[in-house]
Formats: sequence, structure tokens, C-alpha cells
Amino acid sequence: MLKKFKELIKKISYKWLIVIIIIETVIIFKDAFIDIFSFLNQFNSETLDTIKMHYNNFNVLYEKYKYIFYITYAGCFGLIGIKLYLKKEKIKVMIVNSLGNTKVNILTQYLQEDTSFEKDLRNDVKLLENNISEYKQIVKKLDGFAEEFMSAEKENNYAFAGILHTPFALRLGYKIGDETYFKLFHKRRDDEKFKLLKEKEEYSGNYPKLKVEKRLTESDELIVSISTTFPITEAQLEKFDVANCNYLKFETLEKSFDIIDSEKQVNKYKELIFKEIRKITSSKTIKVIRLCISSSVAFTFALGQGFSEKYDSKVIIYNYENQQYTWGIKLFEDAENSIEI
Repeated sequence: MLKKFKELIKKISYKWLIVIIIIETVIIFKDAFIDIFSFLNQFNSETLDTIKMHYNNFNVLYEKYKYIFYITYAGCFGLIGIKLYLKKEKIKVMIVNSLGNTKVNILTQYLQEDTSFEKDLRNDVKLLENNISEYKQIVKKLDGFAEEFMSAEKENNYAFAGILHTPFALRLGYKIGDETYFKLFHKRRDDEKFKLLKEKEEYSGNYPKLKVEKRLTESDELIVSISTTFPITEAQLEKFDVANCNYLKFETLEKSFDIIDSEKQVNKYKELIFKEIRKITSSKTIKVIRLCISSSVAFTFALGQGFSEKYDSKVIIYNYENQQYTWGIKLFEDAENSIEI
């Protein structure tokens, strides 16, 4: 309801409010204007007599309904005040792309959308696609984006939107950190624009349960798979020697590109994932976490925000392409040493 009210206020033109105020100012203070032009009474003409007659008729009507004029007059000033106040309600959006062929267009109900921070890495990826070890250059740029974005003038609301390779999305989220809450944009398959996930305060619907499976061994490595878009099978994880490692699997029974649709859902999933990962890494003295994710960019970014070099073991996040995991990013390493093939 509040958002609809803000959207309605947003559509009201300053120009028309000012026009109404000017007209009503003349009407309400008409007696003063009549005094100014009282010298015209010394002239006699049919035109002046007609004007006087219409004025007298209007004056009778005005006296009967003048409270409406006062309410409207005050209301226009009130609406201008609200519009000026709501101008403070601004969302600053970080937009980063490394995939896809289309521009990221966003749609919100905020009165001000700052989308000036838009970075495109698609040409970088294209130039380096046959030399994955040099993806460290892209990681360095990502780290720079995070620092640049967060060092700018502070705002009340932040958001992330983009189409990124999974390791880039997780790395960017990690570098942004969780001290600042980010709202998340997602483009549904049947939409043309990126829209914010439902806010946690307003979402009351059900979402798919995140099923947890685990198998523990004496290994000091933990393989973690998280799937909400496509299934991740153990066959796909064979190169990580998953059969002999600790294995932790999270998946929604229902999967699709649009399964993640609310902030509350993101936070609940994150809470469960980090709880289970940290429980195992603590009890098993895990040295390396190999992470494979099949989920939305928005959720991957949010998950990245939750990782901490202080609390988590070494994390490597892998990219899936051509039916296999081909390269990864070491989450806590500097850019120069971040790429694993």
C-alpha cells in the first residue's frame, strides 16, 4: 500500500501543483486583487458590468464552498512537501556484467534510481577466454569496482544487479561484504527488466525448502554443492574426488531460474548454508572448501557477502561451462593469485 502511494505521488507533476497553487492564490486573495483594480469602477461599460456580474456570482459560490479551496490549497503545498521528502528515498545500484547480450534495465518504485555505476566485463572475458589464467585481470577489476562503489557518497539504500559468471558474482559479493545491506535485482525469464526481490518485511508466501544431504569422511576437504536452478550431480564433481571427500549438498526439490524471489528466502537459505558449512569445517578441521553453485546471480552475490576469511576455511568457487567445472576463483586470495584452473 505504501509503495503504491509513493508511486502515485511520483506521478503527480510539480508543474500542475504550482499552476493550481497560483490559481487558488488568486481566488483566495481575490479581495486584495479587487482593491488593486478598484480604480476601474470609475469607468462604465458593458464589459466591466459583465465582469462584475460574473465576479459576484462566483463570490457567492466561493463563500459557500470556500473550505474546499482551502483544503485543496493546503493539500498542494503538502504534496510538494511529500515529493521533496521522498526525493531523499534513493537507491544506488551497482550493475556489473560479464555475460549476456543485453543491457541491464532495472525497474523499481523508488523515486530516485542511481544507475550510474555500470561496469561491463564482457569484452574482457571475450579477449581472455582462451587464456583463463589471465582472468586474474578481471578479478582485479572486480575488486576495484567493490572498493570504488563503497567509497562513494553514502546512501540509504544499495542494490546489486547484473549477469555474471558464478565465481565473479561470489567474489564481488565477498568484496562488498555484509556490513552494508544490499537489495537484489533479478530478471525473471518472462520479464524484460530486472526487478527487486520481494522485501523481507512484505513477503509472506511459501518458498521451496532447501534440502540438505551430507557425507563425512576423514578428508580435510569439503565439497559443497548448492543448486536451485539446475541439479548438480556427483558425476559432475568427480574431478574433485568427491567420493573420498566430505560432501555437503543443498538443493531445492523444485528448481528453476526464478526460484529465488524474496529477501526472506535468500536470508533463510544463507543462514542454513553457513550453519551447516561452519559446523563441518569446525568439527572436521577442513582446510579447503570447493564450492559449486547453480543458482541465480543475485543469490550467489548475497552468498558471497556472507563468507569471511576469519570464520571460513579456504574457499574456491568454480565455474561450470561445457558440461564441466573448468576454472575457479580462490575467494580469499589477492587478485594476482586468485585463479585456479
